[in-house]
Amino acid sequence: MEITKENPAPLSITAPQPSSRAPLPVALSRRIWYTQDHIDPVMVVDGGLGESDMFRWFKLLHWDWRDEIGRFNLLNGVWMRTPGRLGFAWRAAHIPPHFAAAGRNIKIHEGVRFRGIHRIRCGDDVEIGVDNFLQASGGLVLGDRVITGPGVRIWTINHVFDDPKRPIRDQGYERASVAIGDDCWLGAGVFVMPGVELPEGCVVSAHSVVSCKKYPPYVILAGHPARVIGRRNAQDRDPSGLVAENRA
Repeated sequence: MEITKENPAPLSITAPQPSSRAPLPVALSRRIWYTQDHIDPVMVVDGGLGESDMFRWFKLLHWDWRDEIGRFNLLNGVWMRTPGRLGFAWRAAHIPPHFAAAGRNIKIHEGVRFRGIHRIRCGDDVEIGVDNFLQASGGLVLGDRVITGPGVRIWTINHVFDDPKRPIRDQGYERASVAIGDDCWLGAGVFVMPGVELPEGCVVSAHSVVSCKKYPPYVILAGHPARVIGRRNAQDRDPSGLVAENRA
């Protein structure tokens, strides 16, 4: 079978054969696409990367390293995977300086990914949970003592899809900032939509989706979309008031 750009060779993994010399690396055939400076697609076949291919890899690394965001993403690939006290120390020392503003005693757990990190404003004593994804390109404010559980997603950007005659990917993006008030706790797996302003003291139950609407302070939210199900001070609960809040 002829191997062309339109008809690439399938992935092949061959067992090592007896030989007087060490076997070649596993043969991988795949397309590697480069998007900077209009570099042509490169086909990697039988035997891995050649010298010219390695040069292109290092060139891509050089481009990323020269760019501030690209350099952060490369380094965060190490920081985010480092466990234990060393990981907490590295992340506390190196990640908050990239924020637009950073308070004291920010604790960042393993696996946290950032987009638009330079648009995050973070208060004091904030704890960002395991495997969070903060898409902050539209602007993100985390108040003092905010806690996010494992797997929380906060989004500040979305696809535009108004025109059904055009591919969604060609219609661009719309951005809306998110603000999480002081002393809020987002449970595991919570998804915060663009444009949300969550007032102080709110608790969001696990796997809720917080949409762009008005919420009162010091309430408990749950559901998809999130609705007020209670207040943190049980003595102040008023079922009729909760119904009115959910209609807001």
